[in-house]
Amino acid sequence: MEQARKIALRDFSSAARKYSDRPSKSRGGLEGPYRIDELLQEGREFAGLVMSTKPGTLSRLVKIGSAYYIVKTVNTKSFSLEEVYGHIRAHLYQENEQAAFAQWIQEQRKRINVTVFLNNYTEI
Repeated sequence: MEQARKIALRDFSSAARKYSDRPSKSRGGLEGPYRIDELLQEGREFAGLVMSTKPGTLSRLVKIGSAYYIVKTVNTKSFSLEEVYGHIRAHLYQENEQAAFAQWIQEQRKRINVTVFLNNYTEI
């Protein structure tokens, strides 16, 4: 892995093509752009690694789970709260919608009686 980092210091694209297991391997490791919430879906450690790597620099070699990562951040862009308001609102709406649907399903299961006439039926 240290060899991969040495190559990445000179040519990140070549190192990614040679050592990466990510889908972006064929693009020389080029991914994104990502919002912080999208990075968090990859995991907190990964998001932290990306966010702590200054634009134009290479991260340290980090083991996350069973994988090793070296990240190069090309650039970053800050947004005001007003600019991301719609994304935050949509995310919260989706979370609430899923919770409300799960609750509705539970209520329907309690309200509706179902009789099963199969001999070896087991409920999942």
